[in-house]
Amino acid sequence: TLSAALPAGKVISVVATSDVRDLAGNHLDEFVSLFTTSPQTLDTTRPSVSAVYPGNGANNVASDRSIVVYTNEAMDETTLAAGINVSVNGVLVPGTVTPELGNRAFLFRPDDEWPAGSLVQLFIDANMQDLAGNPINGFQSSFRVQADTVAQAPYVVARGATSNLPSNAVFYVRFSEPLD
Repeated sequence: TLSAALPAGKVISVVATSDVRDLAGNHLDEFVSLFTTSPQTLDTTRPSVSAVYPGNGANNVASDRSIVVYTNEAMDETTLAAGINVSVNGVLVPGTVTPELGNRAFLFRPDDEWPAGSLVQLFIDANMQDLAGNPINGFQSSFRVQADTVAQAPYVVARGATSNLPSNAVFYVRFSEPLD
């Protein structure tokens, strides 16, 4: 039984002489074998975010929408929550982080729906790591949640000319919604 790992990228010799005996006392025929271990390549490349949905700068995002983040390599699931911060109008919000697609993507679901018209910001920092322990490159993104059109006051969307009108001119104004 080996007590340590074999060195990477080396030729290893295995030699058994006739001094080796089985349980009945019979001598082993001498044996020699050579093999080469695989070269060890250390992963030292920092992972990156490759895509995020909703996209950076998106507007009118539904208030019940989760954030989905894709990375260019599998991430250490135990570091996901520590490396993500999400804020609404500058205040950090709690949520659940769920790995997907073999830890190459994850979902952030806020504990509560996004408030109407709010600015949501996503920050990913070096606390998030890949399977080799490399910290992810920092990333940030933001989007704007759809405004609550029910609570919004009506406003003018079109109107007729306002200057050089005769005294009996027809004047029109169109509003964003029907008025009583």
